[in-house]
Formats: sequence, structure tokens, C-alpha cells
Amino acid sequence: MRLELLGEELEPDVDRWQPLRAIAGAYLFGGAISLQLVLQTRGVPVSPFVLDMLPYVLSLAVLVVWGGTGRLAAPASLGGVFQGSP
Repeated sequence: MRLELLGEELEPDVDRWQPLRAIAGAYLFGGAISLQLVLQTRGVPVSPFVLDMLPYVLSLAVLVVWGGTGRLAAPASLGGVFQGSP
């Protein structure tokens, strides 16, 4: 598959870049923060420091499980310098 953006050819892996996963991750992280706050207000007998780590540990676990070992790359234009019109 050949893609062009403003006359520059993009990498073929650009179709695998999925921003919806980032949105889902943000909702997951926010849900984990909410869960942590609910658990603290209910007086769960767990250290508050452990509960504070919950969103970050959950995010790392998701990255490990679904991160995969496939060759994924960001769009090539993300590494370039933006040159606006004069």
C-alpha cells in the first residue's frame, strides 16, 4: 500500500497506527483512577500507596499483554520538522 501526504510517501505501516487505542487507554487509566478512589473511600485494608500505584500498574500490564512483538511504527511524518508555508 502506498500512501502520500503533502507529496511525501509514508511508511507502509502507517495503517497500523491506531489512535483509538490511545483513547481506550486513556479511558482505562481514568477508570483505574476512579476505582482507586472508590477503594480508598470504602476503607479497603490496603496501603494507600499500593492503591495509588493501581492505575500505573494496570497500564503497564495492558502494555505487556497487548503490546505484541510485531513490527509497529509510528507515521514517518511524526519524526520530521514541520515547515509551514511562507
